[in-house]
Amino acid sequence: VALTAVSGTIGFLTNWIAIKMLFHPRRPLLRVGRRGFVQGLFPKNKALVARQVAAVVAGRLVNAAAIKAVLAERDVAGQARRWAQERLAALSRDERFRRDLSDWLYVKVVDLTPVVARKAHEVIDEYIDSRGALARGALRLGKTLLDIDEEAIAQRLRTHLDDRANFEGLFADLSRALDRLPDHLAADPRVADFERWMLDLIDALLHRLPVAEVVREQVMKQDEAEFERMVDAAGGRELAWIQILGGILGAIAGAGLFFVMS
Repeated sequence: VALTAVSGTIGFLTNWIAIKMLFHPRRPLLRVGRRGFVQGLFPKNKALVARQVAAVVAGRLVNAAAIKAVLAERDVAGQARRWAQERLAALSRDERFRRDLSDWLYVKVVDLTPVVARKAHEVIDEYIDSRGALARGALRLGKTLLDIDEEAIAQRLRTHLDDRANFEGLFADLSRALDRLPDHLAADPRVADFERWMLDLIDALLHRLPVAEVVREQVMKQDEAEFERMVDAAGGRELAWIQILGGILGAIAGAGLFFVMS
């Protein structure tokens, strides 16, 4: 009985020490030059473990193909398209948004008056230059007599825009287009291309994402004590059974040795 108990205890303690030495000692107990000895398996090989974990995660678990498969299975692109359609439709019906859009466009149109005037003047000059000699001379004379130049065109535009009602007439066409936007979004087959575009974008981002490097850095930042707690929380029961099994096997070996010796 004593031999069996001693053998079982030795087996239990051997496995307990082996499990503890996965993480302890955290620092080398002995150093010879720059090399350290008598150190836990994980603390000593942390860099190697980080590289191997990163390779497995990036190569088999979190790679572009796996993530795309999950996104396709859950119809993420379709959900995003439908969400965007619903939001745009709701926005197009929002009166406050329409007022803000009208104010913003009015300011932009006023700011662009000099640009529009310059382009209009260039178009007039191009038209005059494209005519025959007689017509060209007559048009240039008329342009001079009527004092049509870039500044005059800009002033005419500003005078027209000073009456906000003139702009509101232009905005009414845009407002009617906004009324038709929800139906247009639902019927336009090109909207479905949004899903393909989104998946292509995700694919490009995933191929650029340094998953392995991120995982390696995170493992290297992981505190050994915290990592030990994580392992214990995830597999503490199994580790306990390994220790118990060591005691049982030690007891069986002790009992077998007793019968052989007797």
